Amino acid sequence: MDPLPLALAVDSALSQWWAPALAFAAGLVSFASPCVLPLVPGYLSFVSGTGPQEDRRKRLLPVGLFVLGFSVVFTTLGAFSGAVLPVLR
Repeated sequence: MDPLPLALAVDSALSQWWAPALAFAAGLVSFASPCVLPLVPGYLSFVSGTGPQEDRRKRLLPVGLFVLGFSVVFTTLGAFSGAVLPVLR
């Protein structure tokens, strides 16, 4: 199977007007998955804590590091799977 026609089809589909809406819907579905949904209350309470203005500034660094940690982990997993998949094929 030649991967070029598939790549061209994916490229043309991503440039369609509905692609951002489809990506948003996929994000909502993955957010509501059984393995992610139990993490939501803890994440929301961590990110949206209440208190005086001084406490909010102190929480900004841990929140940023929390988001950065998730970003690094999932970006690394995506890059690793993208690099290993051609080797496995």
